[in-house]
Amino acid sequence: MIENNRKLSLRTISRAMIAAAVLLLASCASTDEQPAPASRPAAETAARPEVRPLQEVAPAAKAAPDLVARPAPAPKPQAKPRASGAAPQFQYYRPAPVMAAPPPATFPGIDRFPDKEPTGVVSVAEHPVSTFSVDVDTASYAFVRRYLTAGRMPPREAVRVEEMVNYFPYAYPGPQDRTQPFRITHSVMPSPWAAENQLLHIAIKGYDIARAERPRANVVLLIDTSGSMAPQDRLPLLQQGFRLFAAQLRDDDRVAIVTYAGDAQTALEPTAGSQKQKIVDVIDGLHASGSTAGGEGLQRAYALAERHFDPNAVNRVILATDGDFNVGITDPKALERFIADKRKTGIYLSIFGVGLGNLNDALMQRLAQAGNGNAAYIDSLLEARKAMSEEVSSTLFPIADDVKVQVEFNPPGAATSRLIEQPVRAVGIYDSLERVPAEQRFAVAVAAFAQRLRGESAVDGYTYGSIAALANTARGPDPEGYRAEFIRLVRLAETMGAVGRSAP
Repeated sequence: MIENNRKLSLRTISRAMIAAAVLLLASCASTDEQPAPASRPAAETAARPEVRPLQEVAPAAKAAPDLVARPAPAPKPQAKPRASGAAPQFQYYRPAPVMAAPPPATFPGIDRFPDKEPTGVVSVAEHPVSTFSVDVDTASYAFVRRYLTAGRMPPREAVRVEEMVNYFPYAYPGPQDRTQPFRITHSVMPSPWAAENQLLHIAIKGYDIARAERPRANVVLLIDTSGSMAPQDRLPLLQQGFRLFAAQLRDDDRVAIVTYAGDAQTALEPTAGSQKQKIVDVIDGLHASGSTAGGEGLQRAYALAERHFDPNAVNRVILATDGDFNVGITDPKALERFIADKRKTGIYLSIFGVGLGNLNDALMQRLAQAGNGNAAYIDSLLEARKAMSEEVSSTLFPIADDVKVQVEFNPPGAATSRLIEQPVRAVGIYDSLERVPAEQRFAVAVAAFAQRLRGESAVDGYTYGSIAALANTARGPDPEGYRAEFIRLVRLAETMGAVGRSAP
């Protein structure tokens, strides 16, 4: 469930209300268990069903009548016009027989995801210290939801446990003021899928910045308007989301818009948030066509942000794309270096991903990390509302930079950096899962579901039905229905397994 003893890059906290649940194996079944191999054997790989993109299926054609009436062809110019009021003339033809439509064509999926494998299980007796970056990306959950609701199992590499857990809001206690930006909650509980193990659950919640307290936003929206963005689930969906985004702007915020297709264009110079209608009019006027000069778009967006840099504001580029760069700078490493260099100037990057079939999630993850930002996947208007309106403050405004979390079992000493320490004491240890608070139990259920979807051996004996039952007991108030939706997704996965569609 974790990548123990792995040094991860430092990241900016970009969410005001952080619910980063770190689930640790407090003890292991054995100390000589080896990490899972990085790749599957060839025979096993060949046996896995082919991953195919989602497709819309046209409704079946209706049976045609023997004779179909249609208006006669228009008369040639030299013909005498028909008298006013005369009845229209019809010709009759016998249409060709309607043949049964062939099944829709299917193609191998070309969505791209990071191919990292988990480090595997390690013994905390041998490796007592684990260091983690702190981020709250949520893209994986929305992608998994899209696949499951379409009756498909998601590709294994698309399921990232931490993003699944961090998708949900949690009612953990938060800090009282900005002098201490984080508050830690911990629990130790029996593992529901391995009786000989315990789980250490660590939750970190950040200070909630009130709207009146937040700094100004100085944002450049970088919107992909290439031909691949034409479908309704891409540019049109983003346009609806950015209209919601514009409604959240304060009068002293500033927004510029850069678009890119065959080349990059500045669609809107920096404009005050008080001119919401002007911003919305530009968003509504966008249309998709051409190739994808994403590198040029990034260069133009950052250049615009640098020219109008505001030292008293949060300066950020927000990229909205399916990630398919095919003109200009296309090398991922070159793009990463470019964005990392710009990060040093105080301009950060966040990404909204859309689409299916040519989604380059791997590239978007790398760019968001290089830009000290976060990545979300927009699969519906409701998700656009969540990510681009309701949680926009937590997306835009960091409360701390260069944050890392270090977990140490049986500590031997202290560190020299500024610490927010939370010793794990007996008061936070539970002898039964039923006594664990609902927030922690729900996070455990989500982590188990993600591991099950990935096919990880740690949860082999823990069924989808058991996961759904655990989540159902921890739903709590659930005002937005996120947890109820999660339980439905678990049941969908369970049903697909029962009908022989359990493998991605």
